[in-house]
Amino acid sequence: LAALLEGLGFDLNIVTDPSLLAEALIQPDGSSPDLFVINACWFSMNADRYTPEQRASFGVGADRLREEAIEKYILGGGPTLAIHAAVTCFDSWPRWGDLIGGAWEWGRSWHNEPEDIQWQAVRDNIDITWVDVVEPFVVTDELYQECSLRPGTRVLARADSGQTLLWAPVNSDRVAVSLLGHDERSLSSGGHRALLVAAVRHLTRPES
Repeated sequence: LAALLEGLGFDLNIVTDPSLLAEALIQPDGSSPDLFVINACWFSMNADRYTPEQRASFGVGADRLREEAIEKYILGGGPTLAIHAAVTCFDSWPRWGDLIGGAWEWGRSWHNEPEDIQWQAVRDNIDITWVDVVEPFVVTDELYQECSLRPGTRVLARADSGQTLLWAPVNSDRVAVSLLGHDERSLSSGGHRALLVAAVRHLTRPES
C-alpha cells in the first residue's frame, strides 16, 4: 500500500502509534495532509476473548485530542480512505462510524476465512461516477459482513453474493471506505490496486 501511494507521488508519514495521529492530521501551523489513509486495527479489545494483558498492550480507547483532530480533518473536507479493518477502529467513539458512513458492529459483524470474492460496482449511484472506471475483478480476501451502515450511506460496490464492499458516507464526496485489504494477496491484486488508484485520484482531485 505504501509503495502504491509513493508511486502516485505522495510523501508518506506512516503513523503506527494511535497517540501520534492527532499531530499527524493537524500540524501546529494548522496545515493538514493531502490524504488520510487509515489501514489499522485500533480498537478497545473489550470483548471477553481478549486477555487483560492483550488489552493493556494493544487496546485503543478514547482519546479526545485524536477524536477532535479526526473530526476536524474530515469535516474540513480532508480526503479520507478507510481500508478493511479501519471500520473496527475507535469503537469507543461512535462518531467515527458517523464520519465514515458505517462501522464494524461487535457481536453482529463477522467475516469468513479469505476466499475468492467477485468485486463489482453498483451502477445506480448516478452522482458517483469514479467507481465506474474500475472493471469487475476477483480478489482473495476476507468478506466482511453485517457492518452497520449509517442512514444515507451510499453503497458503491458489492460482492457477487450481495455483501457491501465499498461505500461513501452521506453528504461527503471526500471519504471512501473499502472493506478489502486483509493481506498482501489482496493488496497486490491488479484489480484491487486499480480500485485504490481510482479512489485516491478521486478523493484528492482539485476543487472544482
